[in-house]
Amino acid sequence: MITYFATISSAVTIRPDSATYPERERGTALANEPFAFQIAMRSDDARFCPVSVQVTGAIPMRAYREEYIPVTQTMADTPGGLFPDPLSAREAAPVIDEIPNGNPWTAGLFYRERDTKTTLNVSRAYTTALWIDCNPRGEELPAGEYPLTIRVLSLDDGTELYRAVFHLTVYDAPLPAHTAYYTNWFHCDCLADTYTVVVYSERFWEIFAQWVKNAAENGMTTLLLPAFTPAFDTPVGTERMNVQLCGIAEHADGTWAFDFTRLRRYIDIARDCGIRYFEHAPLFSQWGAAHAPNIYVGDTLRFGWDTDAGGAEYGDFLRAYLCAFFRFADECGIRDKMVYHISDEPTEPQLPAYRRALSQVRELLRGEVVIDALDKVAFYRDGIVQTPVCEIRMAEAFAGAVWGEEIPPHSAMGDRQYWLYYTGGPNGNLPNRGLTQPYWKIRELGLMLYRYGANGFLHWGYNFYYDRLSQGLFSPITDPCGYKQMPGPSYLVYPAMDGGVMPSIREKEMRAAFCDLRALWLAEERFGRNAVMAFTEKRLGTVDVRMEMAAEALWNWRDALNEWIATGENEQ
Repeated sequence: MITYFATISSAVTIRPDSATYPERERGTALANEPFAFQIAMRSDDARFCPVSVQVTGAIPMRAYREEYIPVTQTMADTPGGLFPDPLSAREAAPVIDEIPNGNPWTAGLFYRERDTKTTLNVSRAYTTALWIDCNPRGEELPAGEYPLTIRVLSLDDGTELYRAVFHLTVYDAPLPAHTAYYTNWFHCDCLADTYTVVVYSERFWEIFAQWVKNAAENGMTTLLLPAFTPAFDTPVGTERMNVQLCGIAEHADGTWAFDFTRLRRYIDIARDCGIRYFEHAPLFSQWGAAHAPNIYVGDTLRFGWDTDAGGAEYGDFLRAYLCAFFRFADECGIRDKMVYHISDEPTEPQLPAYRRALSQVRELLRGEVVIDALDKVAFYRDGIVQTPVCEIRMAEAFAGAVWGEEIPPHSAMGDRQYWLYYTGGPNGNLPNRGLTQPYWKIRELGLMLYRYGANGFLHWGYNFYYDRLSQGLFSPITDPCGYKQMPGPSYLVYPAMDGGVMPSIREKEMRAAFCDLRALWLAEERFGRNAVMAFTEKRLGTVDVRMEMAAEALWNWRDALNEWIATGENEQ
């Protein structure tokens, strides 16, 4: 018998203990907006009660079981324990098993489901939770009320154990186009290592397409382009797996030839999946730009840690490459969809090396969008970095440097832009997306982007399953703290056994954050930026990177914002 059943907002973290949660029986969405809510259940059975859950309604839906991950090393002061995050696309309870064919990873890397496709084991020992994704692809729906009927059926005799109805109101107002830059760096070497496939083999491309499709469907607009093997998290003097997409040959007279065949396939797959923009991997080494990334000519490593980034030989090569790449980008229609990196996270002592590296390509990149992650406003004010990607704690300072005293409306920003980013830090009450973060703290990114006038967000880990400095693989399922003993900052999804990808609750909250941003843009078009900020702060308090709120406050605010957009009335 079902002893506890509740429909719950997507803003609440449902832990496996026997707590009760605020019940929500309705929600709202704009016409083309994905919307999610949760279901929590327990039974009176000491062991388990096998049930089937059916959710029906006149809109597209996907149901996921929320799986729990063991977290021992937490962020901030949150106690450890089991935290929900992987979303199993079937409602069957998955079992942990080894992948066949001699994969070197131990048991626990992949989820494999039993033959039953609708079974849920509900008990009194822990809470079973489902994540219901409504309109997951953001199709434009007719306005109206959509009752969603939820039935819990016993698998023993087919009797109905529980019935409930969740009411979704869809307003006649579509979100504007998702034009913000949103990237989580995609690591091709991790994907190849995870499934023990040859990078860029036919099997690799099949897996790659599934993962990129998931990323795009969950809001990611921008994909890292490893024309050269990205110079990320690589100790000096070492190499990561060669994932260089660009084929390179050197002629006897010292000129260069470039083969973009694999690069074109990578781009075509990504665009077919829904990716809008591409970011070229850094042209110089990480943390200082003192060297070249590892670059192969044929099968020979030609440039790398022994290469002087400011030397004539590498400068000549880069200029030849960029001229060829620009022609290629024009041919396949992505020239105006590109951003470029010089070197990731330069620090103040590394400024001379960064300037020297930049001088090699400054003229060729004039007119292109050049971005880099940094935490010093001076790098932007001095004209060293054209488009800063600022650490989120510095958002106020960078907003002032970019926009001055008043942030303009989104429609008036033109080509001037800056992005936000965070990594394994900051922690505490600052925005981040770790496994132990409250859901609202992950989702508040949309508010931060709007508040500070940023039009892009960068994170370094979509699927980084290597330990610190790429030192060996870890399992995100059994060892979620495998990167620097931090739970979850290096990845946003989980590998499935068939080459597929398991989304996460954190990924869904990031999707919701960008829906929030687009809703704010829409409200701004109708009412103006000052009115939108006043409306928001009346309901949430001061909006800044250290804001605090109750778990469901963002849900309530979005309901109010949606109604305001639809009706023009804001006094409720």
